[in-house]
Amino acid sequence: MKEYRAELAKKPRAESSTFEQLEEQLEEQPAAPEKSGAEAFSWGKSIEDLYREDDAPADEPDMVEDLTWGCHAYTGSQNDDWCKKGGDKDSYLRFRFFEKDSECGACSCCSTPVSDDAFDVASATLTAPSVLQEDAITFKAGGAIEVRLFCKIDTQVSFTAFKLAPDTNSDWLQIKTHGYNNAWNLGANKEWSWSAKSASVTAKQGENIIKISARSEEGMKIKKLSLIDADGCYLGPDPTEAPTLAPEIETTTPPVPEEPIKEQPIEPEPPAEELPAEPVKAGPNSGASRVVALDLAVLSGLVLATLRM
Repeated sequence: MKEYRAELAKKPRAESSTFEQLEEQLEEQPAAPEKSGAEAFSWGKSIEDLYREDDAPADEPDMVEDLTWGCHAYTGSQNDDWCKKGGDKDSYLRFRFFEKDSECGACSCCSTPVSDDAFDVASATLTAPSVLQEDAITFKAGGAIEVRLFCKIDTQVSFTAFKLAPDTNSDWLQIKTHGYNNAWNLGANKEWSWSAKSASVTAKQGENIIKISARSEEGMKIKKLSLIDADGCYLGPDPTEAPTLAPEIETTTPPVPEEPIKEQPIEPEPPAEELPAEPVKAGPNSGASRVVALDLAVLSGLVLATLRM
C-alpha cells in the first residue's frame, strides 16, 4: 500500500484530481489484516493447519505372515491379555491376538509353531482304512501314516500336529519310531488348531520312519506335522538325494548338403621361346685343324689295308 501511494505521488500535479479520487477510494476500502510469515507462506493456512492429524496419511495395515495359524484354547490362567503379550515365551508355539479378521477361524488367540518347517502329511505313506480327503488325512481305527525323518545325529524328537479333533472321542493317536507305540493326546478343539506336544521318540542318525496310527478313536483330521526341539532333523524326502533329472531330448539337425567342388580349368603354360643358335665363329687355326683331321683319316685307311693283307 505504501509503495502504491509513493508511486502515485511521483505523478505530475496536473493529475491532482485523479490522484485525490484514487486516494479517497483507497481510504474507503477496509484495510486487510497483516498476516504472519507462516500464514503468508501457506497462502491463508497456518503451519498447524498444514500438519493436522486429519491430513496425515493413514497407517499401513498390519502385514500378516504367510503362516498356518491355529485356534488356541485357553487353559488355566490364560486369557486375552496373556495372548496379547505373546503367551508363554518358552513355549514351542508362538501366539498372536487378532482384534478382527482372525487368521484362525472363530478364535481371537491364534498359535503357530516356532519352527517354520511344517510338513504336509498329504504326501506321507497312507495305510487304510485312513483316507486322504483334499489336503488332510482322516484317521480311522487301524489306519496310519508313515513319514520319513532324517537326522544328522542320534537324538530324541517330538511333534505337534495341525489337526481337527472335534471331541474327546477323536483326540488320541499313537506314535513310534524304532520302539513301541506312545500314546499321544492331541487335545480336542472344534477349530483347526496345533496339538499338544507328543511324547519324545528315538531318532537315529540317518533315515527314520515315524508311524502315527489310530487305535479305536476315529474322526481326527491332520494336515501338517512340525518338529519340536529337533535341531539337525528334517521331515520329508531325503535331503541328500539328488533330484531326478529329466532325460535329455536329443535333437538332430539335418545335414547341410555339401556344395560340389567346381574344377578350375588349368591354363596351359605358354611355350618356351626358342633361342637362336649362336653361329660358330671360325678361329685363326681352323684351317690347320681340318688338314690334321684329313691326314689322320688317310693314315687310318692305310693301317686297315695293311692289316687285311
